[in-house]
Amino acid sequence: EYTHPDLSANVWVNAGEIPSNGIDDDGNGWVDDVRGWDFTGAGDNDPGPSTVNDAHATSVAGIVAAVGNNGLGVAGIAYTSKVMPVRIFLGGTFAGDANAASAIYYAAGRTANGLG
Repeated sequence: EYTHPDLSANVWVNAGEIPSNGIDDDGNGWVDDVRGWDFTGAGDNDPGPSTVNDAHATSVAGIVAAVGNNGLGVAGIAYTSKVMPVRIFLGGTFAGDANAASAIYYAAGRTANGLG
């Protein structure tokens, strides 16, 4: 849930993309990947990794990167770090090794190319 008030400031944003224009603005092979990617393989592989509310993922992201000193909720253990949303579970079901590998490849490519 990258819009969560205790997380939104620390969610990775791909500044090279223009949201929802249907164009791969930064030329990285991922159209409109402004805030990560959904790798579930359920016919909805898309740039919306938070289209399905996932309380577990949001909780884990909060443990790591909830903003500190903002008067809300909690502070994460690395409260100035960035988290990149990538989804490999759908309804508690693992999308498989190939999809997980694609998610890792995607995340590594974004940070290696200075897009993090």
